[in-house]
Amino acid sequence: MAIIMPKQTTPAAEDGYIKLFLNSLGHLSSIDESGYIRTYAEGDRLETINFTDTGDYRHLTSEEYLLKSISLAHSPIPETVIFKIAGCLDQPGFYVEENFIKWDNMGLDGFLDMTDLFQISYSYYS
Repeated sequence: MAIIMPKQTTPAAEDGYIKLFLNSLGHLSSIDESGYIRTYAEGDRLETINFTDTGDYRHLTSEEYLLKSISLAHSPIPETVIFKIAGCLDQPGFYVEENFIKWDNMGLDGFLDMTDLFQISYSYYS
């Protein structure tokens, strides 16, 4: 459940409104109107978490298909990764290792092929 408050009542507040929530680690976090997620942990220490969305759906390359792995531009926060196959629900059955999404011996192994259109979105620390 999110709490909506005026920004001036929150650390590092800017104009407008934000949503406050507890992240998966139980730390107070906020999303500002620009989409930036900030986590307030250990007193006033502030970490910025960015969100990326690959946008359009795409196919696996032959190398990705053979390696059962997709390289990402950033190392994602594992619990924030959303892997969508067109026409399907969000897909479990993969794991995150550094800046790679891998599915060898996981649920997507044998299910995902080069004809599938997919999209990945995730958050990462900057």
